[in-house]
Amino acid sequence: MKILFFLESLRSGGKERRLLELISYIKNTTDFEMHIVLTESDIHYQFVYELGIPITIMNRWFIKKDPSIFFRFMNTCLKFKPNVIHSWAHMTTFYAIPASVILKIPLISSEITDATSAEIRVTYQKLIWNFNRKFIKQIISNSHAGLQAYDVPPSEGLVIHNGVRLERFQNLPPSEFIRARHGIATKYVVAMVASFEYNKDFKTFIQLAKRIENIRNDVTFLAVGGGTDLNSLINEVKNNGPSSVLFTGRLNNVEELINICDFGYLLTNKMAHGEGIPNSVMEFMALKKPIIATNAGGTKELVTEEVTGYLTDDNELDYLIEKTNFLLNNEMLRIKMGEMGYQTIIDEFSLEKMGKSFIKVYSDFRINNSSN
Repeated sequence: MKILFFLESLRSGGKERRLLELISYIKNTTDFEMHIVLTESDIHYQFVYELGIPITIMNRWFIKKDPSIFFRFMNTCLKFKPNVIHSWAHMTTFYAIPASVILKIPLISSEITDATSAEIRVTYQKLIWNFNRKFIKQIISNSHAGLQAYDVPPSEGLVIHNGVRLERFQNLPPSEFIRARHGIATKYVVAMVASFEYNKDFKTFIQLAKRIENIRNDVTFLAVGGGTDLNSLINEVKNNGPSSVLFTGRLNNVEELINICDFGYLLTNKMAHGEGIPNSVMEFMALKKPIIATNAGGTKELVTEEVTGYLTDDNELDYLIEKTNFLLNNEMLRIKMGEMGYQTIIDEFSLEKMGKSFIKVYSDFRINNSSN
């Protein structure tokens, strides 16, 4: 069985980590041969090199929508001879269509990684998606909300939730060491782990920190991640406070910071984005931490209200303050919610469950193609 994975880059992101976790599982449990094709050279997840999977980088030569990639990808398929092409982005699916049609290689798509409604998706994305879906043999979303947002009926789409490799969260450095490294002296630590882009609501997270700082001085708010809005928010906090916010930048070992937290947040800009299954929420739950999150897209498929955390429909600040103080003041509740979140990961979002589901999809295509 030969699988060719096609995506844009291996920058820090949810779908990129999910793909690498999947490749790791496949390598450890099957004899499948795999190949990764990227259209950008950015690789933040350095452990991809430990997997020993060949990587072909097709840098765009002239323009962002480089037509030469159609031909270069076709040539890679002719050399590798994959049984399936598995694309992970709108544009890579688009680039893969000629090779899929001409060489008769089934095209699987995992490009639905969010649940952003059509009304707020940009026009070219809608056009590309409507074209792509005519050629995709299997549409896979990581959330039911994603299929609904992209108007894919259950008969045409398959949901395979993200899976967590729990080994990532074992043998972590002592909390005291991580606290000292970042200069954290407060009793409590909370964090939001996300990209500093338009679709995440770090501004409300900072406002929350400022309001909490007016009430108590025993909490550090960690803002973890990188992105285009990072520097402007750093300058805003530097000039106007609060002093309780600590920016860490992008981290490859984010689990070490999550481990020292009492709970976490994921605040989403619902006017611009609907979540799929957020990896950062899963990481908090895998480390037995409650989560306060925006009820956007597929997040409610992961977080159970008042069981593993709290969901807010509109990021209303008074609600966030109330739940933040409530969790800070109730250690036993934090422990109980954390345990329930961890059990949710074990039962529904394990790497084994995700890996077996994808392997079944690949194997079914191989069987069907052989019979034809």
